[in-house]
Amino acid sequence: MLTDPYFSTDRNVDRLLEQYKLHGKLIVAFDFDDTIYDYHKKGYGYDKVRMLLLQCHNIGFSLIMLSTKEDDGELQANKEEAACIIGIPPKVIWVNEGPIMPKAKKPFFNIYLDDKAGLGQAYDILNQTVQLIRRQG
Repeated sequence: MLTDPYFSTDRNVDRLLEQYKLHGKLIVAFDFDDTIYDYHKKGYGYDKVRMLLLQCHNIGFSLIMLSTKEDDGELQANKEEAACIIGIPPKVIWVNEGPIMPKAKKPFFNIYLDDKAGLGQAYDILNQTVQLIRRQG
């Protein structure tokens, strides 16, 4: 038996739904390399993650791309590539900051999709949440 409820996928879905009901949207952060883009050229498509981010955009969620890159030109290129990959306008993607406390050192987000941070479980949690929201209409 789990003693920490945050190890439970169901509990995390419930938490996101609570936040969605309270605020009317969620903030989804995502990494670029090996989360939506095949940085190491292994032939991965990340199609499920890309489609989920498109669904998130379509239901009004804010999207934040987090990056450790410091060069503004490289960041802008990654933002434009991310937007193209997801199928949304670049202007709707925040980079390393977000709509709440935009100048904070760590942007606020409700969930983070990253290959180094349990991408599979985070995807499942967010996907289940999005599907429940879409069903509720």
